[in-house]
Amino acid sequence: GRGRKAERQFTAVVSKDTIAVPSTCVVTFDRGSAVYVVKNGKLVLCPVELGARASGQIEVMSGLTRGDIVVQDPYQDGIKEGARVKAQ
Repeated sequence: GRGRKAERQFTAVVSKDTIAVPSTCVVTFDRGSAVYVVKNGKLVLCPVELGARASGQIEVMSGLTRGDIVVQDPYQDGIKEGARVKAQ
């Protein structure tokens, strides 16, 4: 049978003063917190330093650049580092 294609949600980093992402973007790994970022059509695990949390958003102090495309819910999507993604 055919596998069902997962609908992935992405969010663009657009904040003016601080970079913040939905809390669902953040995963924990052995060295702290990270998010999956789309780079050259592949998913890359990007370590981040987190700041304040408010209303479902987490401030990212370092690790992301404005304009980065971040996977919105990696746990739900069951994604892995290095997976290929189609341009949104």
